Amino acid sequence: MTRDTIVTIPKTPYVPPPWEPREYLQGGFFLTTEETLNWATRLSGRTFSPATCLTARRIINDRVKPYGVYFSMVGEDLFTQWMVVTQHGVCPGGTAGMDPSKIPQLEEGKREAMARELLQQEGLDNLKFVTFLSGEFPDCLTLPRRRRANA
Repeated sequence: MTRDTIVTIPKTPYVPPPWEPREYLQGGFFLTTEETLNWATRLSGRTFSPATCLTARRIINDRVKPYGVYFSMVGEDLFTQWMVVTQHGVCPGGTAGMDPSKIPQLEEGKREAMARELLQQEGLDNLKFVTFLSGEFPDCLTLPRRRRANA
């Protein structure tokens, strides 16, 4: 049995200065905290609270990593927005206060089709593919590189 990672959920969201760098993109399927905790409960057979969301994240990551994706927090409001990350990208000059209409949007492809099928089998409906600006990737998580057609 693993020990739970306990976190204190901030009462007010972190609001970064608008100039703070966010030069990376993460694309994937967005989940709320409630969806995240319910999914971890289905996978493990135990109940999770928001304070144990990092343990829930670890359980979900163990489930999705064999499929070449990972599960992570996204956005600025800690412990409230989650994503099954299927893509990375870069956004040179991106900042926390960047106009959302100027953020390059990643698009769904073959990896997302596979991930969508897995997530639906896991009981997750209403899947929305989104792109988030990010600082450095958390926990040094990376995705497998895709082979070039000419390589």
